[in-house]
Amino acid sequence: MQDLVIIGAGMVGLCSARALAARGYSVTVLDACTARPSASWAGGGILSPLFPWRYPSAITELCRPAVTEYRALADEITRVGGPDPEIRVPGMLVFAHDEHEQARDWARRESLTLQTLRASRLEAGLPDREALWLPDVGVVRNPRFLTGIRALLQALGVAVVNEPVVALESVSGGWRVRTRDGARDTRQVLVAAGAWSRALLQPLGLDGPLMPVKGEMLRYPPLSHGPGRVLLGPDGYLVPRADGSVLAGSTLREDDDDMRPTAEAARQLRRAAEHLWPALRDYEPVLQWAGTRPGIRREAPLIGAVPGQDGLFVATGHYRNGLTAAPMTGRLIAALMDGDTPPLDPAPYAPEPG
Repeated sequence: MQDLVIIGAGMVGLCSARALAARGYSVTVLDACTARPSASWAGGGILSPLFPWRYPSAITELCRPAVTEYRALADEITRVGGPDPEIRVPGMLVFAHDEHEQARDWARRESLTLQTLRASRLEAGLPDREALWLPDVGVVRNPRFLTGIRALLQALGVAVVNEPVVALESVSGGWRVRTRDGARDTRQVLVAAGAWSRALLQPLGLDGPLMPVKGEMLRYPPLSHGPGRVLLGPDGYLVPRADGSVLAGSTLREDDDDMRPTAEAARQLRRAAEHLWPALRDYEPVLQWAGTRPGIRREAPLIGAVPGQDGLFVATGHYRNGLTAAPMTGRLIAALMDGDTPPLDPAPYAPEPG
């Protein structure tokens, strides 16, 4: 019987594997691959919640160290020959005229940097109106990071195996993880399968708050003059890449796990993108894709032991913040699984039965 199986190879599952391997665990990660694709490949790569002042402190605490954590992981990845995940700090400019007071209160309370300024001061091409400037917001090239952390895990002896999981069963001394290819017995299981976690957890008494939330994105080709920072408005956002291309996101459709892109979403994203950066009217998107987020009907994700199920743990329900919160989630769940002092108060994330 092995030490630990992690179900799910998105940002949360892979960062958790890295944190547990550092504690000496023998880890196998089971990836459903195209059968249940990770939302981590589909996101825009912003290392901050969108409109972060709208979230409780529990979310801020998970996301606060994102840039520092990703830089450290990127150094490890490149040392083992993995691709550069392109961690950059372009900052985020937010157009939310009726939320300035709320945002300033949040920044003071959380001791984070936020300024109010005229957008046109930052660069030509932006409107001459007040906006909120968060200079410390970073971005990651998330597909490159996912490729890179797999290389890092391989170097650390962590196996990432393409085996979709179909059920979990409690057995003497641990758990039996049933896959399409057979079964694996393990002492501990971490369910980090994003939007697909509910099907595994529901038969074990953990249900209720989880739901799939579909999101769609566009990518524009390199622009002759594109935005130099993340732009966020009421209807969407733009993320500049190091190669000059621009990502436009993202839509929200609750209780929808259909991975097919739609023409309606493309129109919606183009309207929002062109409003934020009018020069995009002269460009056609070169790619559109969809992903399914692990939505949740409560303020904080589920991170911790599943009540009444010894050896079963969960890390899911991060909704739009899985990428940002993944490194700290990995550190938190690793400490809880190892019986160690957690790096932050685990109470807000504790799973509840039912």
